[in-house]
Amino acid sequence: SVPPAADDTGTMPRRAFGAATLDEEKHAILEKVALALLGKRELENLKLGTGLLTACAAFRRHWQELCENLDSQASDEVLADRETMLEAMQVCGRMLDRCSLELRSDPEIVFTAFGNHPNAMQHTTDEIRGDRGLMSKAITVNRKGLAFASRTLRDDKEFVLMAVKAFPRALEFASEDLKADREVVLVAMQHQTLKDVADAFGANVLTLADGKFRGDKDLLLEAVRVDGSAVALASSDLRSNKDF
Repeated sequence: SVPPAADDTGTMPRRAFGAATLDEEKHAILEKVALALLGKRELENLKLGTGLLTACAAFRRHWQELCENLDSQASDEVLADRETMLEAMQVCGRMLDRCSLELRSDPEIVFTAFGNHPNAMQHTTDEIRGDRGLMSKAITVNRKGLAFASRTLRDDKEFVLMAVKAFPRALEFASEDLKADREVVLVAMQHQTLKDVADAFGANVLTLADGKFRGDKDLLLEAVRVDGSAVALASSDLRSNKDF
């Protein structure tokens, strides 16, 4: 939907929550979303077809205030309104836990929320979290997609292999049996990059696997290929091996 127009100073007109009608309350929520997402100055930039990145930065500065206001003041009727909440999920995915059960079962609502707030997936239904097709999409968007998949999927080798190919550190959320599966660990490590290690503050994917692999020469060599400091992860027996 189109955000409400700003006044001559670029300020979005404010309207209190708890409006008399559903339409007025919906308008107030969408108005608040637009203000938090765009800010005052960025709104004018967006009207000119520019400033999208700046608009995103403005949202990050205001997201907590937005979510607190929407969380505490939106009525149950608005929280069950699909159009309104789909709009809100685009900028405040953490609100998914306040949505009606019907909306928390709606794949579009859920994945819109997941796209900007991965932890929102924990508030969807068991049906979605166990849906292989839907969760296959989630694991290619963010590594936490595997974290919120059903136990059955986290123990599904083919499914977990898809996850670690997309995000090697998703291995953290695999079942214990699959963390001890050499093929799964090897695939995760083969897809690991130096950036993955840096983003994890120097922690190699091997640290997420079963400890038995620290004595596996080939896996340690794979770890060292990406990050030389990973040699420290080798077992004492392996470090004393002259061929290592």
